[in-house]
Amino acid sequence: MKKYLPIIFAILTFIITFLANYNVYLFGDDYFYVTFSQGSINDFWNHHIEHYTLINGRAIVHFLVSIFLAIPSIWWKIFNSFMLASIVYFGSKIVSKNTFWAGLVFLLGTCSIGISVSRQSIYWLTGSFNYVYPVFLLFTYWYSLLKYRESKKHFWLLCILGFLSAATVEQGGMMVFGLTLLLFIKDRITHETLDKKQILLLIITLIGVLSVILSPATFVRYELENQEKLPIIEASIQLIKYLLNSYFLTTWMLPTHIAFALLLYYKNKEHKLISALILFSIPLFIYGAYSVTTAENFGITKMLVLLYLIIVYAYGIITLIIQEWKTMKDNSMIFTIATILLFGSQLMLVVSSVYGERNLIFGIYMLFLMVAYLTENIRITPISSIFAGIFACVCIWNQITIIRGYHESYLVEKRNIEKIKNNTDQELILEVPDINYTWSMPYVSKYHEYYYKKYYKIDDAVEIIWDFEK
Repeated sequence: MKKYLPIIFAILTFIITFLANYNVYLFGDDYFYVTFSQGSINDFWNHHIEHYTLINGRAIVHFLVSIFLAIPSIWWKIFNSFMLASIVYFGSKIVSKNTFWAGLVFLLGTCSIGISVSRQSIYWLTGSFNYVYPVFLLFTYWYSLLKYRESKKHFWLLCILGFLSAATVEQGGMMVFGLTLLLFIKDRITHETLDKKQILLLIITLIGVLSVILSPATFVRYELENQEKLPIIEASIQLIKYLLNSYFLTTWMLPTHIAFALLLYYKNKEHKLISALILFSIPLFIYGAYSVTTAENFGITKMLVLLYLIIVYAYGIITLIIQEWKTMKDNSMIFTIATILLFGSQLMLVVSSVYGERNLIFGIYMLFLMVAYLTENIRITPISSIFAGIFACVCIWNQITIIRGYHESYLVEKRNIEKIKNNTDQELILEVPDINYTWSMPYVSKYHEYYYKKYYKIDDAVEIIWDFEK
């Protein structure tokens, strides 16, 4: 039974995310990328060449976007749910032999992700290929790399997977290369026999990530989106404030933080003072999440709360890394690597053209992996079952709210489509769905409205009036 647990958790993830994906319709940039497949095959390739060299720089992910926009949407809904299920499967297999707790962490973690993040990176076709797809490939590659290190088999398949994983987006690509490099360095420190094939793998993943970072369009996009670029120090301060607010002071992160604190308490319960200080962080996490303070101005009280929470996390992370380093030769440094990839993926945003909630998804899944790592050797007891049940209720309720929200949003879209089909006037009044369950909508800018009208074949002379009151 135990060996089937990762598959069971993956199936549960597929089902519960598919219920949300099923009600997702086209948003913002989808209306632009669907035009790639509306002409001849030459037009299709010319669009992608122009996009890679002049507009965006991410070739493979947007190739997939255009393909899935050209076929019935149900295939993307199935594939997106499959990718999320695979993240849960490979995440639990990477991190722990006790796959019940590890699988549960990834399942509930996926359900807990706040709508402010998931609407930009998960439940949106274009967004899912820019964020879910790279995380899916990262975890698939990570698992495959660990299996190769054990068996030394299927290297060329690993090379192909390594390139595809690195040639996704800037954050994801750097994480794939970083993972490969960190394991290579670990082998050198522990004096493992040099596997020259791993040098080739390093080169392949480096080429993959450079194909994105060094694309001409990447520099074009960077210049366009940074015309009023702040000095590096000021930009770094703003980014750190944003990340602190996003990771420590949001309600949807509470289950993850409380689970981390409880697991850290369990591992330190023999040290009375330390364990008490760790438990004290739980009410502080709750206070930080529910007290009202802007990301720009934390206030002295919240700054002190943040400092305490950071110290608790730092203590846990440092002690666990030290434990891993003491037995480096006999383990895969999962926790250490996840920590480095978390910080690296988030801090590199200081040189990114733009950042927002969607960019958090890489760090979020690294944090889930770190929490799952702490569940090793946790037994199923009445107390652990009660806590797991509470976390399950909170996280699944969040997912149910998301499912309901997208269903209501989809009903609004259906009514709007009927109005578009039956419209004969110069003014077209359309409903605005709950903003929480949309992204990059046509009423945001004339750019989005242009492709929206083009997709639904609305005459240019027709003025769309968006009714925000319904």
